[in-house]
Amino acid sequence: MSSLLIQPLVVLIFTAVALGTFLLSEVYYTSYFATIAGILFISTLTYNKRYIWGFHGLFNLAIPSIVLSIYTVIIAIPSIYIAGTLEETVRSAYTFAVVSFYFVYPLGLLIGDILMPIKPARFNDVYVQEKVKKELKVNVRLLYALVTFSLILFLFYMYKAKTAPFLELIFNPGDAAKYALMREGAFKTLSMNRVEQYLFSWNRSLLVPIIAVITTFYMREKKNFSRYAIGATILSYGFFVNIITLEKAPAASLFITILVAIYLSRKNRNVKFILYGIVISFIIPLSIYYLLQFGRDDIWRVIFLSLLLRLFIMPAQALSWYFVIFPQIHEFLLGRSSQLFSWMHVEGTFPVSNYVMKIWWDNPTTTGFANAIYLGNYWADFGIYGVLIAHLFFGFIIHLTYASIVNASKYSIDLKYIIGIAIAVPIFTFGFFSSNFTILYITRGLIVWLAFLFYMNKKQLFHGTP
Repeated sequence: MSSLLIQPLVVLIFTAVALGTFLLSEVYYTSYFATIAGILFISTLTYNKRYIWGFHGLFNLAIPSIVLSIYTVIIAIPSIYIAGTLEETVRSAYTFAVVSFYFVYPLGLLIGDILMPIKPARFNDVYVQEKVKKELKVNVRLLYALVTFSLILFLFYMYKAKTAPFLELIFNPGDAAKYALMREGAFKTLSMNRVEQYLFSWNRSLLVPIIAVITTFYMREKKNFSRYAIGATILSYGFFVNIITLEKAPAASLFITILVAIYLSRKNRNVKFILYGIVISFIIPLSIYYLLQFGRDDIWRVIFLSLLLRLFIMPAQALSWYFVIFPQIHEFLLGRSSQLFSWMHVEGTFPVSNYVMKIWWDNPTTTGFANAIYLGNYWADFGIYGVLIAHLFFGFIIHLTYASIVNASKYSIDLKYIIGIAIAVPIFTFGFFSSNFTILYITRGLIVWLAFLFYMNKKQLFHGTP
């Protein structure tokens, strides 16, 4: 580590320790100081590859860096407060599981780097934007084919659903409870087999974002009225597909996808653009919250409190209930929470997120889900051993995911790289802190994109550097 960084690092550590000692009560000490130690450990261990794995990689939107940052801000830091509200035995297990991420996850990264290395010297071409902007050529026939296929999938969904909650909300705002039921009926409780569910999910989280990225560069390639009109129509269609069920994350994710594509194609990347992107991505959730709570006198207070709780308290709190329930209320599931292992059990898959929600809300009839980061499922299945193995495996597959995108793009910022990152950023932000990694890769379709990387590279369907 550079000697220039030692002095400010010492000051930062001293300040953090002093603040924790004098401002926090003793019930928070363990989780607070353990989290600081974990962050220092992972920062030191990954320092030589900080632009790939560490916080520095955020400016290049490196996937491991995004995971580390989101985990720290949304899970680890709020868990300091949540841990203080738990009984001592639960608190210890919860804190250990959360903090162990910083010690085990980087080992997974290191193992992944042995199998599929990312060379720091060559990675400089990705981190530092090329000075010469080359021409980007979009395959127009491919774009139209993808839009047609997406439209077919969407029309099939509409035939099954026969309802559009978003349109009803626009014309009849208010009554949040009514639209909560409609949102569940539009997908969660809709009569669709597993293949149909996957196709609808892949359309929203994979196909529509790919179309949005290509359309963005399609409009920039030739700046004329027809291109703008066609592009605006396609983007409006994508927005409608992702907002129709009133789930806020898919619609916000589409905005992020487009902003990521623009950001990576810029000659100069800066913090301002990232901050603008964060602000813009919240426009959709705020708008939906406003329509849902329309007519209330305290509408803005409710909206901002709901948003803050949803982002900075609920993910860590939902996770804590898995530790409250297993094994005190229910024995460990030994693999039944996920279809990855449940096929080995006669009882089949255990609806763990719904079960947790019933106890959390004290409502045995709720159809809601207490979705939590992958720690919840692996704790419910195998206890602390499951958590440690999950950390290790997650670090391993995160590195392989990013290395696949970097290597397929030959360490350049081409359209394959931009699409891969644009797809991954929403998945590892909105999706990451409330999903198991089987959901992230299979249900959200990331594994489909990775499977096609080699094929696309060989056939040169995407080429050029923006």
